[in-house]
Amino acid sequence: MSYYPGRAPAQPVEKLEARVLNYTMRRKPRDGSTHWSTRKLAAELGDISFMTVQRIWQKHGIRPHRLRQHC
Repeated sequence: MSYYPGRAPAQPVEKLEARVLNYTMRRKPRDGSTHWSTRKLAAELGDISFMTVQRIWQKHGIRPHRLRQHC
C-alpha cells in the first residue's frame, strides 16, 4: 500500500490486513448476505475506508463473491 508522503499508517499494515482478511474469510455479514462487499466490511470494521478494503482484497487476490464456500 502506498501512503501520502509524511503520513504514518494509523495501524501497522500487517495487523490491518490480517484483520480485514479474517473478517472476510471467517465471518458472515450481519444482514444475512452470502458474502461481504467492500462497503459493508468497512462499515463493520468502522475505522477504515472501503477503498482500503478493496486494496487489501486486490493485493491478496480475494474475491468474496467468487468463493465456493460461504461461512
